[in-house]
Amino acid sequence: MRSASICWPYRPSQQVTPLPEMELANLTTAPPLHPAVPPPYPGIKPADLYHLSDHEARVYPLELVAAAALSVWTSPVYDHFHVGCRSVSAPDPITGVPTFRHLEYTFTCKHDPEHCRMKTRKRKATASYGTKNLKEAVQRCNGRRGVTEAPQEAPVPFSQSRFRAYLLVCPLSASFLGIVAIWREGATIWRTVLDFIHLTESHSGQYLADRTIECLTRYRVINQIETICLDNASNNNTLVRSLEPHLPSFYGPASRTNCSAHVVNLVARAFMSPCNRPKAKRRRTAGSGRLGGPRGRPTEQLSSPSGSLATEQTDELPSTSEDPEVVVDEIDGMLQPPVEVDEGKEQHDAEVVQESVLEAMNTMRTKYGLLITDAQTEEARSLYTKVNGFVAHLHKSTTDYVAFAEIRKRCQDSIHSNFEIPSAVNTTRWNSELRCSESYLALRTPIEVMLTDTRYRSLWKYRLTTSQWELLELMRECLQVFNEVTLLFSQKDANIHEVFPVFNTLRFRLRLMRDDTDNVLHPALRIGAQAALNTLEKYVKIMEGSEIYWMATALCPWYKFSWFIENGYDPSLLPRISGWIERRVAKIAPAANNSSQASTSGGPALAPISRWMSRPPQASPASHSNSQAAGSVAAYLSAPVVNKQAVDRMGGILNYWVREQDRGSLLARVALNILTAPPSSVDAERAFSVGRMAVNYRQHRMSLSTFRAKMALGSWYGTPLLSDIDEVEDILNDSEGSEPSPLNL
Repeated sequence: MRSASICWPYRPSQQVTPLPEMELANLTTAPPLHPAVPPPYPGIKPADLYHLSDHEARVYPLELVAAAALSVWTSPVYDHFHVGCRSVSAPDPITGVPTFRHLEYTFTCKHDPEHCRMKTRKRKATASYGTKNLKEAVQRCNGRRGVTEAPQEAPVPFSQSRFRAYLLVCPLSASFLGIVAIWREGATIWRTVLDFIHLTESHSGQYLADRTIECLTRYRVINQIETICLDNASNNNTLVRSLEPHLPSFYGPASRTNCSAHVVNLVARAFMSPCNRPKAKRRRTAGSGRLGGPRGRPTEQLSSPSGSLATEQTDELPSTSEDPEVVVDEIDGMLQPPVEVDEGKEQHDAEVVQESVLEAMNTMRTKYGLLITDAQTEEARSLYTKVNGFVAHLHKSTTDYVAFAEIRKRCQDSIHSNFEIPSAVNTTRWNSELRCSESYLALRTPIEVMLTDTRYRSLWKYRLTTSQWELLELMRECLQVFNEVTLLFSQKDANIHEVFPVFNTLRFRLRLMRDDTDNVLHPALRIGAQAALNTLEKYVKIMEGSEIYWMATALCPWYKFSWFIENGYDPSLLPRISGWIERRVAKIAPAANNSSQASTSGGPALAPISRWMSRPPQASPASHSNSQAAGSVAAYLSAPVVNKQAVDRMGGILNYWVREQDRGSLLARVALNILTAPPSSVDAERAFSVGRMAVNYRQHRMSLSTFRAKMALGSWYGTPLLSDIDEVEDILNDSEGSEPSPLNL
């Protein structure tokens, strides 16, 4: 599935220790009957005999006991064996007299008894053991003999009608382009799924643009689209260029924004990459060598503080209008239940991270003289391999899961958290690694107890060294800087004017880690910090190709042009930003939306304080005297910045500009159009999550048209588009007896 965000201004049990092997004489000789055992009942039913205890059943012929079991068991795996029963006894430790222990079933291969070892199972332990070991023995035997398993007879005779019926109820499998519309009424921002477009062709940029235009035309909002938020796949570059001629209020690449949450995810993955072993890939089928491409905006690109103006990007290959759909590698290491991901996006992310890490290793060696030994490299790379391996094992093994829970109870006094089990990792979300690290450190005592117990020798490969525990603690502390930014851009009411300032703060913190003046970080973490910086700079450079971010920062009352000057940007860039704003002011009509409604939103949850969470001196919001936004662009930008606390007392930045709009300011209309642009595509991601639940896990028989209607109406309800349940009822009543128009699926 792909996504786009559109914005318009209008608005178990313990381990069982196996018994020691008994002497053959003790296994075949039945001891004297216990005087309390009743004599055999000749007319006993097989099922009743099967449920007798071993002491009661041993008075019956053992072949009869085995036959009773076969009358109850239903698995076809038993057909592969000669099933028998025998009595097991052992010498009394005091008298030395053979004493009855239990009855056990024997399973002897019918086809190759010489090479297949006889299997045994305690008679009353059938429910505990199951048939897994027997099935594995059958597979080994058949494989050794070159025999394939015979197809089982269908329980219901084949028929054409039944076959077609099964085809009709198979689970839905289709590709969709999800479009989330974002609009404003007063100071309130509304979000809704506009449509899920069924994609039936290769996902080229031109095809995506054609389907998007059809959707926007059908909903009659084609004249109201202001910005579009997408990820960095190359076909999205073609998509944006193809949309520009058809959307009057859309300036093409200059009006496109990137998903900031996706950028943070890439930056965090680049930071953690030196502590992760490269993953093996099972298959590779790709139609193009690169998935990422430049934005290719028609206007020149602005520079970062340390650079000069550039007219082109040279670090990425240009995209073409024939961008093919890409089928990419299936990545190993999924430790969660399978989730649906955009494979092209995953491939793009992996390439970006790998490129950044290789460049970082070279930079740290040549520029900073940092050399990392082979031992340090292996120590770092095996860190999360061990951690994730142990966590995955616990979540897959019911027996060891329960055993760990028991160990945790015994170590309760040394645990100062609510974690019951180490958190599993979702490979598509970097912060699942942070949660895993936090839980792993909190549960260090029970983990070390389990990984030093001789009963769990097979898990010893997951043991961390003392230095790896220290590295994990440092990693947890460093990852807090990404967590704060992720929480900010994952909010429903995240603001685009904070993108440049937040990324500037992140850049400052990563440089602190890279330089590490206190010499406390592992070399792998310093390399990771440089890799994260490389990734961040790459995407900030791409973002600087859009006018939206520059204008949004300037239209923030407590930033304006002062923020750019304080953070080292070239002052000659400021007139260009002012010109972009003036162009948009000149284009809009004088009518303004006079509705205003207060909207106060809380900030993201505060991350734990660490040494790396400091802010650059220039990044603190300025505290000048309050001033009102003037009607002209020049007057507003030349006026002193407004104290942020004063804006918050007005109800936030949107309420601030709504007040100016009510006074007739055209600049306020432009500011509201720009500042309501989404900084990330989390709304589309959440919509797809709901869609996956609806289709994959709950309603497999849902048709494509029903799925589209369900997702759209479910998202519209509760918004101004469909505010009352009575409207839904009216729609249903009006449609009764009428034939709906067909959807082009």
